[in-house]
Amino acid sequence: MATCHKACAKVFVIVLDVILLGLGIGLLGVGIWFRVDQRAKDLRTAMDTFLGDDLSDTTSWLVIAVGVAITCVAVVGLVGALLEVKLLLSLFCVLLIAMIACEVAACALAAIYKENLFEDLIINMEESRLKPYYNQTTDGALISNDEVGRPWDFLQSTFECCDVYSYQQSLIKFNTDYNIPFPYSCCRLNSGYDKFAVTANDPADLAQCIQAKDDYFNSEGCFLGIVSLAEDNIVIILGVAIAVACFTLFLFIFAVCLCVNIDKTELKKKMDTKRPISKGPKSTAIQALSGVDLTKVSVLGTGTEI
Repeated sequence: MATCHKACAKVFVIVLDVILLGLGIGLLGVGIWFRVDQRAKDLRTAMDTFLGDDLSDTTSWLVIAVGVAITCVAVVGLVGALLEVKLLLSLFCVLLIAMIACEVAACALAAIYKENLFEDLIINMEESRLKPYYNQTTDGALISNDEVGRPWDFLQSTFECCDVYSYQQSLIKFNTDYNIPFPYSCCRLNSGYDKFAVTANDPADLAQCIQAKDDYFNSEGCFLGIVSLAEDNIVIILGVAIAVACFTLFLFIFAVCLCVNIDKTELKKKMDTKRPISKGPKSTAIQALSGVDLTKVSVLGTGTEI
């Protein structure tokens, strides 16, 4: 029975460990891509603009570190399960407990600092909107700059919003600086535009948009859109967190089961090697008579030799 349990536990540990290894390698790849790929540059700039300086740098390193850690844990468990090395499996169980503790701590910190995150978001959005948005070319065309324009274009075109709370916040500044009421990314846009660089050619109807006509521009602020998105997806976020925790817990249970059954198998082998060879009564009697001369054995009670 122990062998059957051991085989089942071993299969489950290996399968779940392969999934864990894939997750670790995936996170490692995403972190490296986010740091080095030029296509992620605008996304990094947007994160730094709205959520704080160097956040993208910290996030990328954190994702890489988590990916490396998960990969190492998975390798330890996989080798321990394949070779049935109790020491490696014991270490694997300890590392899984640490992973579960980190997951719980991360969820708790996210819940505690959620309000602070929204406050920082508002502050950074308000500060960035006061900076120059466009660079003007020699022919008068407005090009979104890297520091402010491109991050705001991405935010406004993605969430179909305008400014922090309302499009009316932009009216005075943009009419004064650029002779338009708000950025082009506040307009309803045609398909195929660059989310990070919305130009005058991208609105569905620029003339109607700059006159703030309904159905041609987005009047709602971006902050409320972000908050609504977070609230709408909170169940999905919690579901993913619970699924990851349950996955880690199941892997821990099967790893412990495999360790216990390896102990039982080793103990059984030791007992088998130390057990003496049993000698039945027939073999003992034969050995006792092996040195007796049967020709001199007398018949019981007669004194006569055979």
